[in-house]
Amino acid sequence: MNADQNSNAAEESFGTHSKEKLFAMADVMLHEGKMPSCQSVTLRLRATNGVGGSHRTNHPWLEEWKAIRKIGKNVHPVVELPPDLSAYLNKFHLEFYRMVLGVTEQALARQRHSLDADRLSFDRDLQEALDHMEAVERSNQSLFSKLKGSEEDVRRAYEEIARGTAPVRALESERATLLIENTRLLSQLGVSQQAVESLRRDIENLQAKLTASSDSLLLVKTEKDQEFRAHASGYALEIEQHRAAKAMDEDTIAELKRAESKSREEITALRERLRTSEEAVGTLNQRVHDSEIQIAKAQMEAEVLRRFIPKADSPPME
Repeated sequence: MNADQNSNAAEESFGTHSKEKLFAMADVMLHEGKMPSCQSVTLRLRATNGVGGSHRTNHPWLEEWKAIRKIGKNVHPVVELPPDLSAYLNKFHLEFYRMVLGVTEQALARQRHSLDADRLSFDRDLQEALDHMEAVERSNQSLFSKLKGSEEDVRRAYEEIARGTAPVRALESERATLLIENTRLLSQLGVSQQAVESLRRDIENLQAKLTASSDSLLLVKTEKDQEFRAHASGYALEIEQHRAAKAMDEDTIAELKRAESKSREEITALRERLRTSEEAVGTLNQRVHDSEIQIAKAQMEAEVLRRFIPKADSPPME
């Protein structure tokens, strides 16, 4: 304690030691690649100026300097590289970026080609489903026309039967049954048409999802291309950012693949519903055919009855 006080008094009498000189010497040592300590700064000041202060004086000043320079315990001095080495590292980083950019572009091109092929396959499947749906609609229209014709035939047969007598009441009951059956078939036809319309809307939604997925993939590719070209002259930190961006692209592509897989599953479900609708339409056709046969039989029986029923002007038979 007495030695430090005597040293401070001697240096203050010379007036050569100050906080600014200690800061300047610490900056010089840091620039040389050395981390200043209280002892090293003191010795350096004494060797340069003849006086260097004491530990009690220099230590708080050095801590203040570290706080101003934001230097902690784990911070190492920054060493400036030679120009030749710095230029070589810059050239290496640039070449490395170009190589990474090329590999990434090739991977994206392959992925885009695969997605384009999958999209073409999906478009073909979608077109087949639409064509099949149109065929089902045409079949439904034909079935509806047949049902309308059957209803007209039944009406005419009823008019003919109405001109007969009591023995034709059985035919009237059969005609009523046929009309009920035709009404039920018409109702089923309406339900089938609604199912076909629902399938059409589902297919349009799937097509919109596929278009949105393709647009999203194109947008991601464009953004990543711009990002790679903007950071072609960066350093190791930008390389890590590029790797993170590439990982994000892979996650996006994986998400698009999952969306496409889901769309394919929905198309498979739609095809199954179309198959069920076709089976229902086939059943309806068979029932219409049976109804036509029954109507024809009713007309034949009405014709036979008309031949054997007396005319209206003759006395009724008891």
